[in-house]
Amino acid sequence: MNKYEYTAEQPSGLPEVMGVDTAVPEVMISHTNSSTPEDAKARKSTIDEVVSSITHNFEKREKELLLDEFAQRHYYQTDNERLEYATMNDSGAETESQLEEWAIFIGGLGSVKETYEAEMLDLALSGKHTLFVAPDEGTPPTYEENDYCNARAGALPDTIRNKAAAVAALLKHLEIINANIIGHSQGGAVAATLAGMHPELAKRLLLDNPVGLIGKDSTSSLLRRVADEVKIESEFTESIKSVGRQFARLFHSILWRVTEEVPGIAHTDIRPILESIKKSKTRNGAGPEIILINSNNDQIFKKEAIEKGLGNDPLTQYIDRYAVRADKNAGHQKFGGREGGELLIQVIEEQPTHSIIHQILTEKMQSRNNVPEKLVGGETVPAID
Repeated sequence: MNKYEYTAEQPSGLPEVMGVDTAVPEVMISHTNSSTPEDAKARKSTIDEVVSSITHNFEKREKELLLDEFAQRHYYQTDNERLEYATMNDSGAETESQLEEWAIFIGGLGSVKETYEAEMLDLALSGKHTLFVAPDEGTPPTYEENDYCNARAGALPDTIRNKAAAVAALLKHLEIINANIIGHSQGGAVAATLAGMHPELAKRLLLDNPVGLIGKDSTSSLLRRVADEVKIESEFTESIKSVGRQFARLFHSILWRVTEEVPGIAHTDIRPILESIKKSKTRNGAGPEIILINSNNDQIFKKEAIEKGLGNDPLTQYIDRYAVRADKNAGHQKFGGREGGELLIQVIEEQPTHSIIHQILTEKMQSRNNVPEKLVGGETVPAID
């Protein structure tokens, strides 16, 4: 009689792996000529449940380890400040396609690492080494860095230059090059300046709702828009009190800087830097890919104002790709909960889905060039092949 028998049981003394309980219930799988389809189906269901349980435990433990790592504080001493930074997946879960790939996240004004924890975790789980930094004061640029800024950076306050110089010094100290440099809000201007001064440090430059693209601005107008953003984001956040606490913490952290940093943000213009990077890539073929990520309902740096500031031909002059958070509630995401790193991963790996609309051309350019359209997630968007 044909008979195949397999027993899967927990051997005595099997150690835990990564602190995960690997014990599985005893499962007897036997196949005989007398087995019925119902028996086979039941056994398969049991096996699937066991595998799913073990997988869930491993994933849960992996997240816990990454968050424990992120909670640790690291410091690098610059000329002006003791620069604090945090890492996730520093030792790395490397794959052939993502060997030693870094994602450097530069936070906005007054931000703390917890604000960006969801993005950092998703990026780390995708296999990338990740680092978060949000310089407070920065450090004076070198002569070469200052020469670059003076010649090409246009309207750029010292605070932005100093923060970019501090991050550059940190990355060189850690021997990190050719990274995905992600900058949110003021961090976007810092990231752009960093990539301009040191193109070898950046493989991609991801500008997430950055400052410095809308042209002429004022301090009073900027502060009014910040208040509007807080009000709107609180309406779409489960805990309005949480948003209020985050805003209060941010306001307290920047209160002493209002006379310097907020006016500096209002008058920051990173377009000359982006134009310089684009021209440099045209001349010598080297330099970071520039990706703009915008939100449909950002009240601080409105999508329409940014598109106007970029002009009629942004892909030639300033950027290489353009992604928009299509959700009608997507805001600047400084105070409310952020959606995680899925969008960043998809943009980095060029895997657009219905949750991301890649707009390679502005609406004017679509009309002018007769770009075909397709239906994605119930919305008509440019067709991207």
